[in-house]
Amino acid sequence: SRRMMIAVLLLAASLQVVDANELREWLRYSLHKPPQWTLDTTQLRPLLSEHSKLTVWPKFLCGADHLSEPFLQTFLLASEVAIPVNTMYVGRYTTLPKCDALDVPVKVDPGELLIFMPPASPALVMLVEDWRRICRQVGVLAACSQELRDRADLQTPTVPAISVEKSLSTARNGAGVQGLGFGWSAPEPWGVWSEGSVAQLVVRVAEPIDKPLTLTVRAHGLGVHPATTQTVSVVANGRWVATWDLDEKSFGEYRAPIPALSNPDQPIVIEFHIQHPISPRQDGLGADDRKLGLALSEFRFDPLPK
Repeated sequence: SRRMMIAVLLLAASLQVVDANELREWLRYSLHKPPQWTLDTTQLRPLLSEHSKLTVWPKFLCGADHLSEPFLQTFLLASEVAIPVNTMYVGRYTTLPKCDALDVPVKVDPGELLIFMPPASPALVMLVEDWRRICRQVGVLAACSQELRDRADLQTPTVPAISVEKSLSTARNGAGVQGLGFGWSAPEPWGVWSEGSVAQLVVRVAEPIDKPLTLTVRAHGLGVHPATTQTVSVVANGRWVATWDLDEKSFGEYRAPIPALSNPDQPIVIEFHIQHPISPRQDGLGADDRKLGLALSEFRFDPLPK
């Protein structure tokens, strides 16, 4: 009856009001309390207002901690000047974003502000063309822009160096995480999965080396069933150096020769090209939709045996 319908609607509305009370209180509190900025707003606000494009790496769901204060506050500041961005946090999505790597060297266009978001590897800035002159540390962020060229009031980002003949773990909080470039998912307790068709290692060795090296990784693959291997091609500083068939069943050691650098001060950029990235869902292994291929637990560089 009409009376019953009215009573049910009033009851439902009352329950909704009660249920949302905690959320309304939180919103009221948040709107009346000034935010506690993690970012250096005195430096970042002018930079955002001076640029016409904001590029953030890693993107949402591509390795960035999208619930961290630096990530969320960067977009809050960007909203003040309505600058276009390449990514954004969203609460609901139907498809995963593309996490493909940028072309190396990364070219920063005039009017573009490129920000590397923690916990991304500090080594990523070395992929930027002329990075020593156009990349600067802005609080907890590494920012690159033609407008930052030779700014003496801001420090050049510090890029940690690795030691040869030392194994580096890519597990969460492992020392090898600092070498993860583009194309990786978030590190896990055991290591990290490649995500997409290309994944990169970007490292700077502690001492300039002008001799060949050997890269050794501990890894396994995710094959396209019924196959139980994944084919990965290894490219070092633009040169193909090895092809691996990664076994799916267990971790193993795989090696590749790394040619000597033409400039001992430049980074070593390793690209892993995954032949057939596939999601565990497609393989019937669960609900994971990430396109995986290479599971990396650690890596090391050694002098090439004579």
